[in-house]
Amino acid sequence: ALQAISALYQKQANPKIDDVQAFLTAAVMAAHRQIIKYAVDKGMLDTPRTTVVAALVQDGSASWVHCGDSRLYLVREGKLVTRTRDHSYMEQPPSSQSASRAAERLNRNILFTCLGSPTRPIYDLAEPVVLQEHDRLMLCSDGLWSNVSEEAIVSQLSSHAIAQAVPDLVEEALRTAGERCDNV
Repeated sequence: ALQAISALYQKQANPKIDDVQAFLTAAVMAAHRQIIKYAVDKGMLDTPRTTVVAALVQDGSASWVHCGDSRLYLVREGKLVTRTRDHSYMEQPPSSQSASRAAERLNRNILFTCLGSPTRPIYDLAEPVVLQEHDRLMLCSDGLWSNVSEEAIVSQLSSHAIAQAVPDLVEEALRTAGERCDNV
């Protein structure tokens, strides 16, 4: 998925992307098609699946797309400005109280969309957000965010240089997850 998105960016950024929203949409769909093509080329009975989050920072603004439960966090002045909402039953607002109770029993890992599935993926696009000096964006998989609290993520990103914060967050996730860790 990341190779397909990166290749499309390298092809279209001359030197920048003209229509960021269209690019992010095309990038997610190119990644989805590439995964399906890979499975067909390898004669796989089922396609591999993945979640993805990708951001494009251009002209002082950030835009992003995500599918599944890979997340983007935007931290500003020690506070969480926004984070993506997973495409899982636990992260979606319930339509009724009984739906809410049923969702509480569901495993948080149950996603209703991803790349590589037989159906067209559902993804969310963020409108451009004007960045301010010292803003921090972090894109990560559930291997990190499920093993490190949101408060710890915000604190690390706010109080340390990126070169220190990211390895520290990864180490914390690895320590917390132990042997069950599969994708930090």
